[in-house]
Amino acid sequence: MQTATNKMERLHYLVQEVNKHNYYYYTLDKPLILDADYDRLYDELVALEKELGVVLPNSPTRRIGGEI
Repeated sequence: MQTATNKMERLHYLVQEVNKHNYYYYTLDKPLILDADYDRLYDELVALEKELGVVLPNSPTRRIGGEI
């Protein structure tokens, strides 16, 4: 069973990971993982944000796409 602290750590990790993959995909056009793997990470992030009622300021769920 995950504690609230573990869930927050996972939330921070997912935000960082998804942001990294967004950068490689959208900005560099060099994806590091398969789309299905990205979708799993993103979906886990969305579910965890909903469960915790927390959306971090730098969460990729707050925006669409990558850097211009």
